[in-house]
Amino acid sequence: MRDWSAALGLIHIPRVSLTDRAFWENLKGRYYVRLCPEVVVRRDMWEKLPVWQQEEVRVQAVGMSVDRAVLVGRSAARVHGLPVPGRDRFVELNLPGKNIRPPRRQWPSGVKYWSGYLPEGQIQVVNGVRVTSIPRTLLDLARHQGIEEAIVTFDAALSMQGATKELLLDRFLAFGPVPGIRKARRALELADGRSESPLESWGRAQIVTAELPELESLEVQVNVLGGRYRIDHVLNGDIANELHGDVKYDNVTTGTGAIAQMRKDRDREREIQNAGFTMLHADYRDLVTRRNGESVFVGTVRETLRAQQRKAA
Repeated sequence: MRDWSAALGLIHIPRVSLTDRAFWENLKGRYYVRLCPEVVVRRDMWEKLPVWQQEEVRVQAVGMSVDRAVLVGRSAARVHGLPVPGRDRFVELNLPGKNIRPPRRQWPSGVKYWSGYLPEGQIQVVNGVRVTSIPRTLLDLARHQGIEEAIVTFDAALSMQGATKELLLDRFLAFGPVPGIRKARRALELADGRSESPLESWGRAQIVTAELPELESLEVQVNVLGGRYRIDHVLNGDIANELHGDVKYDNVTTGTGAIAQMRKDRDREREIQNAGFTMLHADYRDLVTRRNGESVFVGTVRETLRAQQRKAA
């Protein structure tokens, strides 16, 4: 994660001199946004940030304002630069040492304390804030958020230089029989460092954790048509699954204008379909919108797999 304290000049109020009249006057108005009781940022800078960066900034602000508490779970993942799916409901903290946490009445707004045992050996400092190590962060994600969400972060961790499943498994085994370790090991089994985006990881995670008896195989980053194109996922050999972000059509990211990129994608899809694949497309909304107890995306995958079986019958 970027060091937002330096990038935005986050202000830790207890460190501001009482003689700084300009600051205290501005604090009374709308010049600053209060990120937590002790940290503020200029409103004009805050409002320019996309939501996901605002969440990162708030996490770092809370980390700056606590004395002993440690950022954990989703919050720790953000500090390490590891993706987490969806939006943050709160900033997550844990006190070091034995299983204790402050009374709820002492929790600042937008903050949640966990009470897991947290030894000093599993704590490090990143961008000036105390945060759990990456292996402990992954364990906490699997324990508190579940296997589906954890896979997204595990994928990204495996793409880091030097990271392997064997190395992470050794770190997990060193934790001993702690709560959540089975979920962490299962998430590691299902993780794949070849994923090229958090959206791809989340889509695959939803597939592999859903009850899909029709699913026989799932391949990741599959080259087709002699390597001319690469497909995010191929299901049962001939269902091509692609997950898309809006950034693809922002006229900047791909180096191609939106209209030209759409035409390029249409021609690509036609060639892939002509090669015998059924195309399945999804975006962020399909993954977060739930219907009949599952995401719209999983429901679409289920119907596509069933259609494939009916066609083969």
